[in-house]
Amino acid sequence: MPSEDRPLPYHELLTRLRRFGIEEKIGKGVLRKFVVLVEGRKQSFPLHVHSQNHEISRYYIRAIRDRFKIPADKFYA
Repeated sequence: MPSEDRPLPYHELLTRLRRFGIEEKIGKGVLRKFVVLVEGRKQSFPLHVHSQNHEISRYYIRAIRDRFKIPADKFYA
């Protein structure tokens, strides 16, 4: 279990989020939106992605995990 978040390629982030039932909605251009129900409320997180191999910063990874209440040990398992 890592002690802190690390950058991930977009396709790997998407794979990990799908395990938690989080859906990807594709917007205009480079905008992607992740959507799921958390504690009975619809939560979303917008993200600009330019390619499937685009590396997502560890700060965004942490923010996504916080928004969707995903613990690090389950996210990186």
